[in-house]
Amino acid sequence: IVQVKKLVNNLKKEYNLNAYLTGIPLMSNDMKETGKFTIQTVVPLAILFVAIVIFIYFRSLVSPLVILLVFGSTIVISYSLIYFLIGLILNHKISFISPSIVTILVLGLSADYSIYLLRRYYIERKEGNTKDLALQKLNIWSSQAVLMSSLAIFMSYTVLSLMNIPLFGDAATANMIGIGITALANLFFLPSLLYIFNDKLLYPFKYKVNKKSKFFIKISNFDIKYK
Repeated sequence: IVQVKKLVNNLKKEYNLNAYLTGIPLMSNDMKETGKFTIQTVVPLAILFVAIVIFIYFRSLVSPLVILLVFGSTIVISYSLIYFLIGLILNHKISFISPSIVTILVLGLSADYSIYLLRRYYIERKEGNTKDLALQKLNIWSSQAVLMSSLAIFMSYTVLSLMNIPLFGDAATANMIGIGITALANLFFLPSLLYIFNDKLLYPFKYKVNKKSKFFIKISNFDIKYK
């Protein structure tokens, strides 16, 4: 395709003609280049944005690093399993859009679940519970929400995978793997980090839970007024 593009450009310059390229191979190549751009440019910006949001939310320098550690571990394991299960075991060709979709999906879910779990631990500690009791309540209550959310998303991609749609079938299977690893990382790896490092993951651990947000109070009042 690159050689064809060069040939067409040379013909356009030499004969002053308007020439256009079309066809499925050309479209696939353009989408592949777009996927590379997403991985190289958009994903790093997304990671930076997530880190800034987490820093602002927790007022902590450590929390963003912890959540990005969970994300990094998840994406490495997911990539490995995707290649092993889809590429080697099922012997399917992995489309060029799969890495981009899986990376963004895992980043969003990892940030969402990790923030939710860390916030629950944070609240339990601020209410005076011991570290062990805070972890116990986190695992009993918050982990259920993470598990149910993961299962719902997992099943939706399972249905898409069974439909065997070209180009999106293997992407759906790859997303299933990414979702599964994300859930396991947040249900087991993150609580393990909390058990080992405790409040250090939320350093400096000074934000007041009882501090009311005017923004959310306005939203609540609006909902009540126009229910």
